[in-house]
Amino acid sequence: MESFEEYFSSQELQQLRQQQPQNLPQLRGAKQNAPDVNNIESQQREIQEIIYGHIGVLKEERIIRKGIISTASWDSDNSYSVVTSQKGSYWNYFGKRCQDKMILNVEETLFLVEQGCLELYHGGIPMSVQQTFSNLIPCLVKMSFNHYLVYGYLLRLGYVVCRHQQRLSADFKKPLQTLDFRQSAQQSHDLECDHASCSSATLVQPRDAKTTASVLSKLQVIKTHRMDTVVPPSKGSYYNIDFDVYLPGAHFKKSDPGKPAFCISVCRYSDPPPSLAVLNNLAQQCHPVPLKFALTDNGTITINSLLDVELPVYVTNE
Repeated sequence: MESFEEYFSSQELQQLRQQQPQNLPQLRGAKQNAPDVNNIESQQREIQEIIYGHIGVLKEERIIRKGIISTASWDSDNSYSVVTSQKGSYWNYFGKRCQDKMILNVEETLFLVEQGCLELYHGGIPMSVQQTFSNLIPCLVKMSFNHYLVYGYLLRLGYVVCRHQQRLSADFKKPLQTLDFRQSAQQSHDLECDHASCSSATLVQPRDAKTTASVLSKLQVIKTHRMDTVVPPSKGSYYNIDFDVYLPGAHFKKSDPGKPAFCISVCRYSDPPPSLAVLNNLAQQCHPVPLKFALTDNGTITINSLLDVELPVYVTNE
């Protein structure tokens, strides 16, 4: 009991720590899986056992009941699959009707096969998961494998994901008005004549120059630019809007999905960052739906969004 009543100073505690044997496991620095020179054979044996365990898990066949799996036939000429047997309730969100046939695009086919909900046939022969991915991944139009990773990731979170559909606002749907050049020239001539008789006035009156803030408010020539300003989108951008994401629910209809919850633009982590002009064009294309970016990095997916904020201006009262 006397040992519990002993107290050490900071110097004594430091000396006691230095007297401890150096072969104890390190709390910081090298990890426990660092190579051990003295036990190389045992470490290699453990690594091989782990590898064989993973191989055994991958070789294990998936057991699926025939009564709950749908079937489809892959059409390599048109790059889509034709559903021959529909089972399950997920058809409210997948596929589309075309000439009395249910058609699945490439990413929908890959996801349903991966989830074990669809058995794909090609030439009357069933395809394995590996054969399906090796044959269908090159058929992704304007997409890559990273796009499918983002597509499957959002579906597993419970969202309804569709390919992006260009929607023009009411301002774009208005027809362009033809201009009468004679009338325009006459109006410009009238304006020039009226300009000579117009009286000029200063922007800031002496009574308004009380504070710096009031002067700046009168001299605001360049207005604050916001990302939600609707202007015609530009073409040729490296970044594109790839998917429209909807919230799940009974109100969702494939024929009329309505306005999505947000739009997704897929890009890689190694890609150069988009410029402000590109961001503005993408925001205008999906206006008024929020825009999010899905960054992929070796299978890791992160969702980022940009917020339109105004920077504060420091103004003194002098």
